[in-house]
Amino acid sequence: MNILKRLPLAVSLLCAALLGGFTANTLMPKTVFAAFGPQVRVTTMQVPNVSVNNVSTTFVKIWDIGSFTVQDSASLVEVTHQGRLYISNIVGATGVIFELRVDDQPPIADSGQMMVRSAEAATYVPNTASGYWEGLSPGEHTVSMWVRTSTGTASALMNPGGWASNDVIVKEYLPFGTTALPLISR
Repeated sequence: MNILKRLPLAVSLLCAALLGGFTANTLMPKTVFAAFGPQVRVTTMQVPNVSVNNVSTTFVKIWDIGSFTVQDSASLVEVTHQGRLYISNIVGATGVIFELRVDDQPPIADSGQMMVRSAEAATYVPNTASGYWEGLSPGEHTVSMWVRTSTGTASALMNPGGWASNDVIVKEYLPFGTTALPLISR
């Protein structure tokens, strides 16, 4: 008889424990295991403090920023610049366009470009842009920064002041079923 009196209490405690566990599990952040998602190889590189004078309406290379390795030609490669840009000596130009390139080739789909307007001349202009490439052959590739004016001429500088917080991040999104280690290179 004592057991029958305690049964409702035991059932209530069991239900409360199950409800508490369900609530905690629902509200907790989830971890997705890499084996079930896309594999991404990441390479980071510092942007050097380099300038070019006499920039005109035709793209000219400022400098090679660094290199990275592609594992699979079926990968999508994303290259992101985050840092400051600088223009000066503007004559007849409304602005300057900076462009990320891989192996001196422009990105697909009008991506990877950053604009600095003539009104922003002689200031450190923060910019972030991502460019995308497909079909890069396995092996080493080089990231570079190019620049041109909209009209007229100007001088351009990437990473004014030489700050260590100016980076290029390369992400190789590997095709499904491909694995790679290490996933982060510096």
